[in-house]
Amino acid sequence: MQYNGKETDITPLSLYVSTETGRQYLVGYLHKKLLTSIRLDNIKEVRMMDSITNYPKIKQRFALKKNTSWNGSFNRQPLKHLRVLLRVQEGTEDYLITRLAREQRMGSSKRLDSMTVVFEIELIDLYAINPFLRTFIGRIVSIETNDNTWKAHFINDMKELITLYHTPEEAGIHD
Repeated sequence: MQYNGKETDITPLSLYVSTETGRQYLVGYLHKKLLTSIRLDNIKEVRMMDSITNYPKIKQRFALKKNTSWNGSFNRQPLKHLRVLLRVQEGTEDYLITRLAREQRMGSSKRLDSMTVVFEIELIDLYAINPFLRTFIGRIVSIETNDNTWKAHFINDMKELITLYHTPEEAGIHD
């Protein structure tokens, strides 16, 4: 296959379509070792290779990895745990519980009390979940994770967002 001016061998496994951007990706193993995704519009040429005798094994490895990827991002990083407490009022805001259940993918959520819902997930790349989490910005009570770099980046992004509307002093932001 040729994409972005590079020639490479890839074992195709799946096609992904981003619900956020509409972009289409081919997910496969490069040289049967590295799981990756390639945008379809970057593929310039495809040629058939020899048959792969261990395809079921490769497909099984992909099945395990895809349960820890929010999008088409596959890396060799260890799993990161994310636990987010959300303020969702029972009764009047149940539509948010329905939305969370529908969109949480491989994560889980449950109501802790009449005002609090917890959402938990383990992913190889927490940055991929940012657009989803941003839709709950006004409802996030707390974030716990074993990826402190991601957490600092996420919180800094929120601070920058707030300063678009208020000075740091007005917003009570201290570094």
